[in-house]
Amino acid sequence: MQIKALRALLGRPEKIEIYRFTVTTEGLKPAVRMKWRREVLNSAAREDVWAEKLVPGVKGFDDLIRLRWDAVVNAVKEARGRLAKLTTCSGRKQCGEEKIGEMLKELEAFAAKVEEWKEGKLRGEEVEKFYREARKYLAPAHLLLELESAKPEERQTALWRFGLAFAAAVAGDGSVMRGRVRLTSGDGGAALLWLAALQKAGELAGFKPRLYVVGRYYRVEVSGMENAAALAAVMPAVGLNPKAEKAVDMFREWAEEVGAVEVKLEAVEKTGNSPRRWSR
Repeated sequence: MQIKALRALLGRPEKIEIYRFTVTTEGLKPAVRMKWRREVLNSAAREDVWAEKLVPGVKGFDDLIRLRWDAVVNAVKEARGRLAKLTTCSGRKQCGEEKIGEMLKELEAFAAKVEEWKEGKLRGEEVEKFYREARKYLAPAHLLLELESAKPEERQTALWRFGLAFAAAVAGDGSVMRGRVRLTSGDGGAALLWLAALQKAGELAGFKPRLYVVGRYYRVEVSGMENAAALAAVMPAVGLNPKAEKAVDMFREWAEEVGAVEVKLEAVEKTGNSPRRWSR
């Protein structure tokens, strides 16, 4: 569960709230909001070597938001044509150009909101809303920048970090089935960043993602035997929650059936606030 993963990484939260229930085929699913003190997030940010690489001099969570969002937006714009070809709307309609344009506007709106936040123009509930939104954008934005800037000798590490983050994201807001791993988002800008990061990772590792737009939801997927096998090569065996482990186990099984790649699965253990890894 995502709750277990977050508690493993950040410790016991200051507050846990159940603010609604959703009816699913497996019964009622609670929507949970967990809160930690700011110093907990600041400590995690300071100890993260990856964060230091992307945001030199990082001292706290706020510094992670002070990313070069112009570079993030430009990276997405450069990939716009490729992303459009990967996008399908309800009813199997090819709507890539139009839909990617809409999602790009959401991303640009968030980037503009970051500037307002940096200038101290946000107040009260606006700040809290901004932080909630920022948490959706940070991981795929950081991943995209690292994948874009990685030198040939750095690509393996960049792909490993991507695999770890993607597995964690799927554990929280995704689903795993035979032949498909899906990450669902209700935020067009955040979904666009995940699609762009997946497309770049796939370009390096040999798999191809898809984006399906259903109503107000965005489903970023990696499916098919060969795609799954290629993704398996960059996904670590994350010992944080059953859903992530299930995804990795399925990928390993498909990879062995396809025989397309040599899969190197790795386990991750928390050491302080940074993971360490070893082959198995």
